[in-house]
Amino acid sequence: MTSLAFGQIPRRATLLALALLLTACGSKETGAPTLAVTDTTLIDGRTGTARSHVTILAEDGRIRSVSPAAEASVPPGAQILDGRGRWVTPGFVDVHVHHDDPVYLRKTLALGFTTIHLMPSHPHEQPETLETRSRDPRSPSPRLQVSEMFAGEFPDNLVPGAYEFRKPKTEEAARSAVRGLHERGYRQIKIIQDDSRLWAGESWASPRLTPPVFGALVDEARGLGMRVYVHATQLVDTRAAVGAGIDAFMHGTMDAEVDSSLFDRMQAKGIVWTPAHSVLIQFGDYRRYARRILADERLTASLSPSELEAHRGNAMADSPIRAEAFAVLTEHLDEYLAVLSANTRDAGEAGVVIAVGSDGGPAGVGAHLEMELLQEGGLSPGQVMVAATSGGARALGLEDELGSLEPGSIADLLVLTANPLEDVRNARRIEWVVKGGVPF
Repeated sequence: MTSLAFGQIPRRATLLALALLLTACGSKETGAPTLAVTDTTLIDGRTGTARSHVTILAEDGRIRSVSPAAEASVPPGAQILDGRGRWVTPGFVDVHVHHDDPVYLRKTLALGFTTIHLMPSHPHEQPETLETRSRDPRSPSPRLQVSEMFAGEFPDNLVPGAYEFRKPKTEEAARSAVRGLHERGYRQIKIIQDDSRLWAGESWASPRLTPPVFGALVDEARGLGMRVYVHATQLVDTRAAVGAGIDAFMHGTMDAEVDSSLFDRMQAKGIVWTPAHSVLIQFGDYRRYARRILADERLTASLSPSELEAHRGNAMADSPIRAEAFAVLTEHLDEYLAVLSANTRDAGEAGVVIAVGSDGGPAGVGAHLEMELLQEGGLSPGQVMVAATSGGARALGLEDELGSLEPGSIADLLVLTANPLEDVRNARRIEWVVKGGVPF
């Protein structure tokens, strides 16, 4: 048996350096070794509860067994991670990412996000190329699920050219576009349904996709077996999306409280709720966002020198920093956050599955801030851990293989040096990232 030691690496060796040098420790022949994490505490991704003194065995990239440590049998030649005094969770899932730069993906993996939903700002590769390459357990990238995006005008009217969208004007154009994506290998789409008012006010108001076009996109995609994700921040759009039968929200309603009957409908239909608090702070006040990042050295350690300098400069500002187009967001930021948190608590109480989505920020950092904000908004650490694991897997339709550590599931897991059920910020204390049974 081979025991792998990692804890001796100096604490100030930055996550940036580790991400750039991220190295798989698996067998070069098979990619995935036989791996055992011994005598550890397992955080259940489905319930957010802990089981102590268990040994987790992975073979050929999947979990073979989870058993009491005293009864576990570890095969000769297995690589061993000593789990004593450690906590193991399923790999984290971020369901809202726009960057596909290789360094960004490495840093995201280094911060524990083993699966992401990627909506590239400017798609340049076939989705199956990106997705297939990312599934290699030795590749220093999260597993990718790739979507293209549809929109009316938002956010192009606020940040022109920042993203590449499809903007169909007729039902047939919408259906044709979805069919074309399906033929190219896409198995999911994202629809942005927003008129800009909550972000920028009446003077920046922009047209949404019309109801017939929106309905055609959802209907065509579902008919082809594709998943449908929706950005909807206003209650009127939330209602329409639930009625259309989407799979998951990528933003939560922030203009009004959602009535319990609508959450009951979401729960019955299996629609997943992703609130996305952190991006509101990012665009509503760069100063406030920077101060949150700088408050934790485990986050600043992942920043490049230029990112760190920029955040330090923003944090020292005398007043909130925002782009001109986001003046209304800045003015109503605390109000929106309060409504979004209340809706998220109500969603959880109604049994709606909650997921974690960053929608921006430095690689992996935005998603960890989102977990922190979910906790501050009233979810327990256990509920946040469920959202970050099985909740994200449910959102992406991957719950049969990811989000929990059970025999047969893909062996994506994290070894932590502190208990995340005491404080979700302890989820940043990562000693090992294991992807498909391969420890990094």
